[in-house]
Amino acid sequence: MAEVVGVVAAALQFAAVTLKVIHLARALRFAANSEAANRKITQLETFVEVAEKIGASWTQDDPLTEKILKQCTSTVTELARRLERVIVAETDGSRKKTKKALLAWAEKDDIEELFQQLSRDQVALLLHRSFSSDRWPVSLIFPSELIEKFGQLLDTRLQQPDPQDPDELRFLDGIFITDPRDDRSALVARKGHRVEGTCTWVTETDVYRSWLSTAPGPTGLMIQGSPGKGKTMMAIYLTEQLELLLDSGSSVIYFFCDNRNPKQNNALAVVRCLLWQLCRLRPALLCHGTKELRERGDNIDNILKFETLWRIFEVMRQDENAGAVTCIIDGLDECDDDSIFAILEKLAGSERNPHFKFLILCRPPTPRQQVPGASTNITKLLLDADEDGNIQRDVVEFVRQRVREVANASPERQWSEKLRMHVEDTLQKKAGGTFLWVGFITQDLRRRSSTEVRKYLKSLPADLNEIYDRILKELPSEHRAKIRSLLRWITLAEHPMQLSELVSLIEIREISDSHADSKNGSDTDSEADSYVETEEDILKDLLAFIGHFILVSGRTVYFVHQSAKDYLLRSTRAADSDLEYFRITDREAEHEELTRQCLDLLHCQLPHVKKEDGWGSEEYEYTSFHYALHFWRHHVEHNKYGNIAVSHEKSILSYAVLHAEDHYSANSIGRKPGYRYLSALLAVTENLRALYESDLDKALTQAVKRLKVDITHLLVEKGADPNVTDEKGDSALHRLANSRRIHHPLATTRLEVARCLLSRDCNRANPDAAGESNNT
Repeated sequence: MAEVVGVVAAALQFAAVTLKVIHLARALRFAANSEAANRKITQLETFVEVAEKIGASWTQDDPLTEKILKQCTSTVTELARRLERVIVAETDGSRKKTKKALLAWAEKDDIEELFQQLSRDQVALLLHRSFSSDRWPVSLIFPSELIEKFGQLLDTRLQQPDPQDPDELRFLDGIFITDPRDDRSALVARKGHRVEGTCTWVTETDVYRSWLSTAPGPTGLMIQGSPGKGKTMMAIYLTEQLELLLDSGSSVIYFFCDNRNPKQNNALAVVRCLLWQLCRLRPALLCHGTKELRERGDNIDNILKFETLWRIFEVMRQDENAGAVTCIIDGLDECDDDSIFAILEKLAGSERNPHFKFLILCRPPTPRQQVPGASTNITKLLLDADEDGNIQRDVVEFVRQRVREVANASPERQWSEKLRMHVEDTLQKKAGGTFLWVGFITQDLRRRSSTEVRKYLKSLPADLNEIYDRILKELPSEHRAKIRSLLRWITLAEHPMQLSELVSLIEIREISDSHADSKNGSDTDSEADSYVETEEDILKDLLAFIGHFILVSGRTVYFVHQSAKDYLLRSTRAADSDLEYFRITDREAEHEELTRQCLDLLHCQLPHVKKEDGWGSEEYEYTSFHYALHFWRHHVEHNKYGNIAVSHEKSILSYAVLHAEDHYSANSIGRKPGYRYLSALLAVTENLRALYESDLDKALTQAVKRLKVDITHLLVEKGADPNVTDEKGDSALHRLANSRRIHHPLATTRLEVARCLLSRDCNRANPDAAGESNNT
């Protein structure tokens, strides 16, 4: 009982002294940096709320809590003493005011250090609560609103003023790719908040504490686990805990990999984001980046390479101004094999240094991803084997909370206590230590009545794959083909697709026919047409059938989990033909089909697109046309059969020439999309003659006929024959030379086209014609 009284007394004493410091700080904030002072006041106010909560509700014996609170009281007492010495009173004369101003300047570093010490004490109390969660009721000490305030304080870490030096700003802007704070917030929004009491065991393991200590030992820790084990939620928790734990002389940088997003699924993206954070937290390190930038001709593109940026990262973290650096990477397995190997090789090869630590959360690496000798510098924590008991306890808590949420979701359908306990017991026994499985099942339970719940529990799917099996088996037969097409686009697309990008790609010909009908129809439509579902409405209806596969966030379509994508790409053949229908068995062939669909769409829609908009206006952004125009080549590059898909479009080059702009636009930087489209078609292979056959020369004929200088030059450069003749036996140069409109306003353009045709020392079968051309 004595310890209980001691804890309460220490908490109340700390709160009283801290309130005094807050009063003094408010008096000083107008004389100093207001924003910085406000942050410190917020920090103190948050800590006072914690102490008052302890003083009002504490019932446990805990000498360590009392010790921490007394240390906090000592710190704020010293803060109060120093602040009182520099507070200017109304009665102070000018000499005294000057003396206090000089004293404040002399003691500012000591005062700042006292605030940092208080931050460390604050973190010590938070971590002690985490390590002793069985003795500290969560609601007693850290209610959600206080945790949120801690998070808000942490989120200001990267909010440093932009550098004034233009080179530093250009480097910082150039390497930026994604803000990890936004990525972490997006994950919480999609997955929900961590269930209180889960994940905390990780920080209590000997492996984790040994890794975090400054004692000699491996620099890295790899937490490995199979899909659905809660690794990402654990990563979110650990990034937040480490940000709280480490002092102002340390930096925590982190990255959340996402297979669906090209800004988060490769080694270059990882190093860009880590480097950007380190520069934001330690601006003094920017000099290393600007030095490299100057040496590379001040062109940011010249340094946006993995090896170059990693070298800069290594130099920066070894700089004494970097302090201690802790790096966390979640979901490394969501990157491609080469990226995984590159990151592991660099991290595993880093020197053992107490000032640098890295933590990776991922699935067990495949043989191709493993780095020889990496185990000497990386300790492992295996969730499936070593920590299965802790995972199971977390899953039990997760089941308990999720089931209670479902049981009380609707007053009209509230479950009885007996049913709730039956559901909890059933799910805890069948979850298999997989959070994702529990999430799917409880989501299904929300839509069922009490009677249906009991029936549903008798036929629960055994694992994640069986959940995916059931979804596809239950699809209405009339929608199977469209949903199959949808899943292929979402799986193989270059980036997470917008709803507006998908609408035409999943049914190109029907959309094309509809478009043609609308062009040919009358202007007066029946009133009933206004009630017809839009293409996007139909798309949303289709996506609703595959809810556990697909998540729509905003207007972007994602896989709910990487395991859903893995299921579609699995190598094992399904015994059931209905399920085998959806498996992506040959990625190269599928990419070929997607290439063909993109080219078909461009053929259908190019005539109806307003060329004066440059095909880059908001009207076309995030549309199927925009995706097909800019990313069709992505699918060619991913398969060896892509050239066949392109060559099937026998007049694709000629068609592209008809719709391509020839010159630089005054309203945009660089070529218009039509020119880029043509350039992409010509970059598919080095052997264009074998691919396009006669269409290569026909395209040149079209370009010359329309006096498109740049396109003529491009086609000649790519191997089109300037001497090819038309049905009359005339070459392109003959047609130019035979023009009688000598003084036509386009005479100069004709001359430029002729020069393009002659640039490859083409065979001049008719010297007189060539001479006439030169006189044009």
